[in-house]
Amino acid sequence: MQRLMLGFLVLAVVLAVCVGCGGGGGSAIPVATISGKVTLGGYKGDAATVPVVLELRKHGLSTTTATVNLDSAGYYSLGGVQYGTYDLAFKASHWLRRVLKDVVINGNVSGQDASLINGDIDGDNVVGKADYDILQLDWNTSAPRSDVNGDGLVDLIDFGYLMANWGKAGDP
Repeated sequence: MQRLMLGFLVLAVVLAVCVGCGGGGGSAIPVATISGKVTLGGYKGDAATVPVVLELRKHGLSTTTATVNLDSAGYYSLGGVQYGTYDLAFKASHWLRRVLKDVVINGNVSGQDASLINGDIDGDNVVGKADYDILQLDWNTSAPRSDVNGDGLVDLIDFGYLMANWGKAGDP
């Protein structure tokens, strides 16, 4: 009988110590949903067809990377984000990266909006000669990588967006 009572006492102590440890019987890590709108500069196509990579960074280090799907108006939502303070880095195929700094997540957070600048065809986060070279190769085709305005044809309009943003660089 004493062994049985001692066993229950040890079990009670183990459970009491473990509360909050993240293991069986502990409390869950709080998570939230972040949402907002991504404006795809110069894009006339359907925003819902453009995947956007959203990177959550803590102290300058990437902690989570997710592909978010936009609706036709550019709105997104990402759930399961642990509480904390993050930099949110948004990047899509031929747009420059935009970083929102020091976003505090301590519950659901909306209004995390980003406007992306178009023309980064090669994905190096700068609009420059390499982008122009690719656009020239794709000239007068329907190549999606160079159709920066999303109208189905690589033409003078796409070249215009490239020139308008020439030399611009995205956030690191």
